[in-house]
Amino acid sequence: MEKVEWLKGMAVATLGGIEKGINEEELDFLMSIAETQEERDLYISIYNYFLKKKSEEVIKNGWF
Repeated sequence: MEKVEWLKGMAVATLGGIEKGINEEELDFLMSIAETQEERDLYISIYNYFLKKKSEEVIKNGWF
């Protein structure tokens, strides 16, 4: 999977209302191909954003 394909998929998923998120395997892949610290920071921020949203959903629904 190339960065452009992944970013396009995330954009479609997010804008389309389907929040896919990033799993650890995808994050590891993106970190391995990141060319700059700025890219790494972006990927970590996206990962953390979706992790936070999922955590909020779990708490809101009483699944915790």
